[in-house]
Amino acid sequence: MLAGRNLGFVAVIAGAGSQRQALERRASELGLASAVRFIGPVDSLGPLLLAADAFLLPSLDDVQPLVLLEAMARGRPVVASEVGAIPQVIEDRVDGRIVPPGDPAALAAVLLELHQGSDAARQMGMRAADRVQASFTWKRVVETYEAVYDDVLGLTGFAPAHAATRGAMSRR
Repeated sequence: MLAGRNLGFVAVIAGAGSQRQALERRASELGLASAVRFIGPVDSLGPLLLAADAFLLPSLDDVQPLVLLEAMARGRPVVASEVGAIPQVIEDRVDGRIVPPGDPAALAAVLLELHQGSDAARQMGMRAADRVQASFTWKRVVETYEAVYDDVLGLTGFAPAHAATRGAMSRR
C-alpha cells in the first residue's frame, strides 16, 4: 500500500518461522523484494532494534511478546495489533500505536503517520522507554507481586520495627 509513495521504507524481518518461504515469495510477487529483507535468526535483537525507526508487531494472536518490551525499552515507537495483553502494554497514541489485527490499511496509515511525524514518533519512543522502566523491569515486577502477596496475606501496611529502622538507614 505504501510502496507507490516512494517513501524509502525497508521492512526487516528476523527469524526463520514456518511462513518465511511463503512470505519471501509473496514479497517477490508484489515487487517488494528490494524493500523487504529476510535476515533469518539473530542472536540479539538489540542492534537491529537500535537501527530501526519503528518496530511493528502486526500479530493476529499473541499474549504479551517480550520483543515488544525490548523495542519499547530501546525507545522505538511501536505499532502492534490489538491482541492479547498488548493493549495493556501500549497506550495508543502515547507510547505506541495499536491497530486492529489483520487490517493492513490501518497498519499502512499508522506507518505513514509515523513517517510524516518523525519528531512525534521519536517522542512516542521515548515515552515507551520510560513506560518500560516504570512498569516492566524485573524489580518492578517483583515489587508488584510482593504487593499482591502482602495484600492477600493481610500484611499491607504492616512493617516490623527493624524494617522501619533499616529503611531510614538506607535513605542516609
